[in-house]
Amino acid sequence: MNKFSIHKDASKYYLSLIAKTNKSFDSNQIENLGGKARRTIDNITTIKIPLSSIKHIAELENIEYASPLLVIVYF
Repeated sequence: MNKFSIHKDASKYYLSLIAKTNKSFDSNQIENLGGKARRTIDNITTIKIPLSSIKHIAELENIEYASPLLVIVYF
C-alpha cells in the first residue's frame, strides 16, 4: 500500500515533495506559500507545503519538477 506523506501541523495539512530546482531557486518562494524548503543535494530539494497552496507549485519558475514523497508500507 502506498500513501503520500501528509502531515498535520496545528490546523494545516502539509504535503511533502521532492523537487528538482534550478540554480535561481530561493526557499523564500516556498515560505511565501506557507511552506518550508531545504536543499539537500545539488538541485534536489525537499519541500513541505500546505495542501491549500499545492496548486501554486506549478507557477514557480525555478522548480523544474516536483513529486510527492511516498510512504511505502509493507505487511
